[in-house]
Amino acid sequence: MKNINFCDINPFVRYAQFLTITSNRQYIDIAPYDYRMFFCRSGSGTIIINGISYSMKPGCVIMWPPGCKYSILLGDNSSVLNLMGVNFDYTQNFNYLSSPIPPEKWRSYNSKKIVELINFTDCKALNHPLYIPDVPFLHNQMYNTVAEHISKKKFYHIHNSGQLKSILSLIARFAANEKSVAKSELLVDEIVQYIHSHYREEINNTVLGDIFGYHPNHLNRLVVQNTGMSIHKYLVKCRINAAIELIQASDLKTGEIAEAVGFKDSTHFLKYFKKITGKTTSDFRR
Repeated sequence: MKNINFCDINPFVRYAQFLTITSNRQYIDIAPYDYRMFFCRSGSGTIIINGISYSMKPGCVIMWPPGCKYSILLGDNSSVLNLMGVNFDYTQNFNYLSSPIPPEKWRSYNSKKIVELINFTDCKALNHPLYIPDVPFLHNQMYNTVAEHISKKKFYHIHNSGQLKSILSLIARFAANEKSVAKSELLVDEIVQYIHSHYREEINNTVLGDIFGYHPNHLNRLVVQNTGMSIHKYLVKCRINAAIELIQASDLKTGEIAEAVGFKDSTHFLKYFKKITGKTTSDFRR
């Protein structure tokens, strides 16, 4: 196994194909000697890698290293599963092995025949099977890679190396961001829920930073990215919406409403009310 950083890849496309899976053509309990990547064009099915099932639907991509036992099966309600597949290495060290290296039945698999096994020190997600369910923007690049391999025009190996490097960089970026993005979205959900439950109280970036254990500027940046509004603006809008409900459902005076929704005085309340709604409080009482 060779340790490298992702920026050091120089991929070699050994084989690329349009693969059609039907009830009469399925792959069961086999393993590859080089890397595999499949993009689903149409239909549905399942790819099982080391006992874990991955649903193959249009727009998804899956890739895995050599030595993994896998099966490609047709979906129960589908008559066909159309895939685009690439067999590759991450480096050019074995580009003299240019003929396709077919997978082997698991019962007779010999791990000593593995062409190349890479350990990424800076993108560990690529060291294991990686499934991304919705990346339709990869379709054209995958299609061009397969078409280029089939046509075998002059310098097609160089062309496809660059093409695959682009595909892999997008996949690596997605893999690196996926967990952090999901975590950030969950954190913003918690912040928003807190604001809706405590908007009557004293809330600002510093207060939320103390509550959630992050720097106030970081929290504000996440809220802007996910809502389009700063924490302050989101809080004020939440308070104004609550004020509209009170105006329409009660006979409370302006000062009482301002205090009830978290404003320190009616002057600030009326200023923001007009700014956000474009109307006065009287307009909502009519």
